[in-house]
Amino acid sequence: MKIDNSVYNFEEAEIVFAGAPLARSKTPNPLARKAPDLLRFSLNNKYDYDPLTGLNVFDELRIHDSGNAKNLGRLLSRRVMQKFFIIGGEHTITYDAVKVLNKSVKDLHVIIFDAHADARSKGEDNACFLRKIVDEVPAENIHLIGQRVFSGEEHEFMEEHGLKIHESLDLKNKNIYISFDIDVVDCVHVPTCSTPEPFGKSLEYYNDLLVKLCRNNNLISIDFVEFSGKEYDITYSNIASLIMNLLKTFLKE
Repeated sequence: MKIDNSVYNFEEAEIVFAGAPLARSKTPNPLARKAPDLLRFSLNNKYDYDPLTGLNVFDELRIHDSGNAKNLGRLLSRRVMQKFFIIGGEHTITYDAVKVLNKSVKDLHVIIFDAHADARSKGEDNACFLRKIVDEVPAENIHLIGQRVFSGEEHEFMEEHGLKIHESLDLKNKNIYISFDIDVVDCVHVPTCSTPEPFGKSLEYYNDLLVKLCRNNNLISIDFVEFSGKEYDITYSNIASLIMNLLKTFLKE
């Protein structure tokens, strides 16, 4: 499945969607493989009209859908100026993407939305990826948002590397990669995320923060990861609405 009206080829596109249905941890979530197409289905059922500009997303933005990538790194290495929207898949995809983009993008800042630290020294790949990110990107360029569940070992790692957890973020004029693990949102809004956690902030809160970050910075890529719904449901619908709102930030009156 591809997004309706994604009619431009890769070279022409401003926005590139790519599915990354990877589930390769030791105890993989098989439903993560279905997420890219289920989220596309949700997007295809959203209104793309923006009342603020009077414009339609799919009429104005040059959008390409690369389908589900067999080699995400190879696809990202073709980037010239396109903004990537990556649909996971497990959180392990973030490391693959950052490793490639950090080689070609100057002073890349990585912003990680997540309920969990994902900084274990051993265990599942998707619970360890932050340690790998620190090996690729300077710690001062890594920004954590929403983490509220972590071990003593992970807390020590974050303090040792000066990694701070923010409620909000006021970055401006930076090249940014955003990783959005949907469990950062309170589980009432995303009940079929892979590892639901209570006591998170609302979908509206994170929508507003993401919109602000995209308006004030140069978005290189954003990923959405850790879905576990086996069919179209409120989780996919809510995240599709969030993505549509982000696309609207790139419309020009």
